Amino acid sequence: MFLKSKKEKLENLLHLVEEANNELSLAQEEIDSIPLPEGAQPKARIQKRDQLLLRSGQLEASLAAQKTATKSASDQFSLAERSLFEADREINRYAETLEDTLQSYSLMKQLDKQKAERIAKMESKRLARIQKIENTILEAKESQIKELNDIKERQAEVAKTLNKEARNRVAVTSNKTRMLTEKIKEKNEAEINNRTEAILELKTNLDASRAIVASLAEKHVNKIADAEKRLENEKRELSTKGLNPYVEFRKKELATEYTLKEEKIINKIEKNKLELTNRIEKEEKFIKKKENTILQSKETEKKHRENQGRHVTEEKNRNYIIEKTSKNVELLDPTGKLDRVDPSQITDIPDYSFGLGKSSRIPAESMRRITENIRKKFKRRKR
Repeated sequence: MFLKSKKEKLENLLHLVEEANNELSLAQEEIDSIPLPEGAQPKARIQKRDQLLLRSGQLEASLAAQKTATKSASDQFSLAERSLFEADREINRYAETLEDTLQSYSLMKQLDKQKAERIAKMESKRLARIQKIENTILEAKESQIKELNDIKERQAEVAKTLNKEARNRVAVTSNKTRMLTEKIKEKNEAEINNRTEAILELKTNLDASRAIVASLAEKHVNKIADAEKRLENEKRELSTKGLNPYVEFRKKELATEYTLKEEKIINKIEKNKLELTNRIEKEEKFIKKKENTILQSKETEKKHRENQGRHVTEEKNRNYIIEKTSKNVELLDPTGKLDRVDPSQITDIPDYSFGLGKSSRIPAESMRRITENIRKKFKRRKR
């Protein structure tokens, strides 16, 4: 109604502004139709035009103010309508939740009822089966007693026709029969007592189970009632504070959702950091291993290159010649300043004359050194 009245006022002002502008246009045309300056025009006509101009300005100012007020009222109406929509949505959501809760409660109640009926049916079947077993035992006992009595009667009849020895044997047999009957009776009574105790124990367990189920159902019902009561108390407290309970509940839900989302994002960030750290460590290890492999390959290649070429061969030959000379000297003089030396004079030449090792071709000093080396090689080890 408030917005409608604002719109009606705005339409009336628009109509008045239009009429004022028309009257002002007519007055201005009347002034412009006479080719005279405004100072020479009739004073009443100029005053009328000024009054109409003032009125038109006032109406336009009122129209602008009314437009602002109408827009503000429209915005307030939109906000109120949106708040009403949100409240209606929250009410519907709460109604759905309440309906689901009531449905769950009714379903739980129905399930409890069915469970109790099944338990009662099972108990009745068990009691009937136990009663049947007891009846079977009693019938067997009666048949045994009857059979023993028949045997006893037949033995008595036979004993009447027999002698004293036979009667004694009958008495002994009767005693054995009586003892056997007592044992059978005791055994049957013990079995009956055991079955009775088992039945009572089973009944106690069933009662305890039924009590536990009932207490759990009662706890569940009390929990639902407490939840509803707490909800109503919170709604009442928020209403007394001037707050919308559904809006506050939704704020709590949003805060909880925001907290859960924030925790989820933080956990995801931590997980990504850990994964990134592990990946960086693996990459560093891989790069380091690759660099070590490259360095090792380079060192191997360098050693291989160093062991190749003419200079290596020449160095090996030179070392071999120095090793074979008597005084470990080089065979040739690169400068050419020393006297000529024959290789036979400075090298060790083996003597194949099978003599005493005093060959004139070999110097005495060299022969002595060769002989000493041969003795060292063929020297026997001490045992």
